[in-house]
Amino acid sequence: MPASSSHGFREGNTRAQFVFFFQLAEEAGWWLDPAKFIPGEPGRDEFIAARSYSQAIGSNERLAQVLGRAIAPL
Repeated sequence: MPASSSHGFREGNTRAQFVFFFQLAEEAGWWLDPAKFIPGEPGRDEFIAARSYSQAIGSNERLAQVLGRAIAPL
């Protein structure tokens, strides 16, 4: 893959990371609403942008904000 190409598995990363956060939240006694992250929902685009920002900048603040809007105690 040329160096200028985007990541070849971007969609897979989104799914894998969401499953990780869903399971982490559940183990900690929280419910992360998956309906907020389905394709076409604003939360999904926000999650992807926040994840990319986190990877580029090294700050998880945006990611925490996006996940925080979709989480509730079990």
